[in-house]
Amino acid sequence: DLAALLWFPSGGGKTEAYLALIAFSLLLRRLREERGVDSGSGVGVIMRYTLRLLTLQQFERAAGLICALEDYRASPDGKDLASRAPFSIGLWVGQGATPNDLAKAAAALRKRRAGEDAGENGDPVQLLRCPWCGAELTPDDYHIDRQQDRMLVKCPSSDCRFRSGLPVHLIDSDVYAVRPSLVIGTVDKFAMLAWNERS
Repeated sequence: DLAALLWFPSGGGKTEAYLALIAFSLLLRRLREERGVDSGSGVGVIMRYTLRLLTLQQFERAAGLICALEDYRASPDGKDLASRAPFSIGLWVGQGATPNDLAKAAAALRKRRAGEDAGENGDPVQLLRCPWCGAELTPDDYHIDRQQDRMLVKCPSSDCRFRSGLPVHLIDSDVYAVRPSLVIGTVDKFAMLAWNERS
């Protein structure tokens, strides 16, 4: 008999509110698990968006939160979390936006470094600024690590805490392999759940 509508304008703090809940949930998950390298690992939160532009904007904001959580986990203040799984974030969007695998990411990076368009297989260069220190990121800061079989995004600032690699995963194969703490995706990827066993 009663319907209620809760409405907030832009800039009302909606994103900050759910990012706080995500941080609380991910921290609690790790603290409740038994000690060990895998404690609290795996996907803890999935966020789904319909528009890719909004997805990328929210990914940038959420990446800052994940960097803060990972910095705290590795700091002396986070000693209760030191032995727990690292925090990370994954971007899980359609192939038109990001590559599905490492080979396509490597090809796209070669094109971007040559000043060309990344091509139809997607562009792995999705973060233009470091979410931790704000330094500008270029295609040269995106590296294919064959030993780890993943793509690393390294902040170019020598003073940045994440100069050896940001806790971000921007291609599908990395998201499937690492299973980041927070996955931000688009609705078309969720439709693939029934067709792709890796999903």
